[in-house]
Parts: sequence; structure tokens; C-alpha cells
Amino acid sequence: MQKIKDFESFAAGYFSALRIKHPTANDIRNYCIESRTFAAALSFYACNDPYVMAQQSSDAKFEAVAKNIRKLIRD
Repeated sequence: MQKIKDFESFAAGYFSALRIKHPTANDIRNYCIESRTFAAALSFYACNDPYVMAQQSSDAKFEAVAKNIRKLIRD
């Protein structure tokens, strides 16, 4: 599960560098469009994180990812 933690750290660092302290589902979605590497890492993360997998719609999954990243930025 190290890759999952690495993705969260990477995404938190990316959004912090952009001075986005409260990333949203739209921020996650937009960066997936811009970066194929980010999209691939997010895909792996979303298929392996139990909280994200439990969400029903894709919008809810993006919001769950954003929530996990916000929690890491706050800490």
C-alpha cells in the first residue's frame, strides 16, 4: 500500500505548490486531464483505497480523493 501513500503525498504536494489548500473534485478531475501520469496514478489509487472504492458515482469518487488529500494537507 506504499503506492497509495505516495500518491496522496504527491497530490498534496502538487496542490500545496499551486497554493490550493482545499482541493475539490474539479481540481482532481482537471489535473487528470492535464497529466496522463497523474491520471494513471489516480486510477491505481482509486481501485485500491477502500474509502474511494465504496463510493457509487465517479463524482463521489473524485470528492473522496479530494477529501483524503485535504486531510493530508491539513496535517
